[in-house]
Amino acid sequence: MQHIIPIFTANFNNTQINSVDARKLHEFLEVKSKFATWIQNRIEKYGFLENTDFITFSNFLENGGRSINYIISVEMAKELSMVENNKKGIRSSISTY
Repeated sequence: MQHIIPIFTANFNNTQINSVDARKLHEFLEVKSKFATWIQNRIEKYGFLENTDFITFSNFLENGGRSINYIISVEMAKELSMVENNKKGIRSSISTY
C-alpha cells in the first residue's frame, strides 16, 4: 500500500508509535505559513504534548543556524489534517497515511 505521506515507527518515551515527518505533512497540505510558525501555533492551539504526540530533534546547519524537526504521531497528523480545513487535509484525514 502506498501512503500519501511515508509512515515510520518512532520511539516516544520507550513506546514505538506510527509517525510521520511534520515537514512532509506541512508540504503535502500546502500550508502557506512558514513551517516553524505553523507547527508551533498548532501545538499551542490544540494542546499537543511533547513525547506523547510529537518528538523533536535539532539539525545544525552549515551556516551556523539550526532547524528543529518534528516527528508526529499518525493521530496528531490526522488531527492537523482535519483542522487545516482544505481538500487535501480532509481527504488525507479520512484515508490511511
